[in-house]
Amino acid sequence: NDHDEAASLIHRDQLRGLAALLLSPVLAEPEKPQPYEVMSRIMRLVAWMPAEGRRELQEVLVDDCSEEEVLRGLVRRVRSHCDETVKRAHQMQRLSPEIWEGLMLLQLLWGTNEAIAQRLASSLRSSEWEPDFGQSLSQTLSQLATR
Repeated sequence: NDHDEAASLIHRDQLRGLAALLLSPVLAEPEKPQPYEVMSRIMRLVAWMPAEGRRELQEVLVDDCSEEEVLRGLVRRVRSHCDETVKRAHQMQRLSPEIWEGLMLLQLLWGTNEAIAQRLASSLRSSEWEPDFGQSLSQTLSQLATR
């Protein structure tokens, strides 16, 4: 039962598996039946997992998916699935719980983005590095890399 499985999803290694699934190219086409079902199940698991599990999943995403393109791709993929869910709900003339589960995952990704931005701002504030505007870009980058 999905609810029982979701309740036990609190450990980092389990949640890394969810992050890997979300990044899988298999889920790139939400209009196809199998990718749609897999993404729906992931969203259901995220919605039903305890708050502790969602916090840990967000930390996994912050640590492992913080590159802008990776996070942007995740948001795009989840949003595409949500769009497909709304289309299907409209065709069936009924609201689907999958819509709310998708929004919950989008909210978690928003929180991930906020946490990444806060960490970046904090690390920039704690840096005592002063830019030398007379340096080339490569000199500046190598200087930053040695900090």
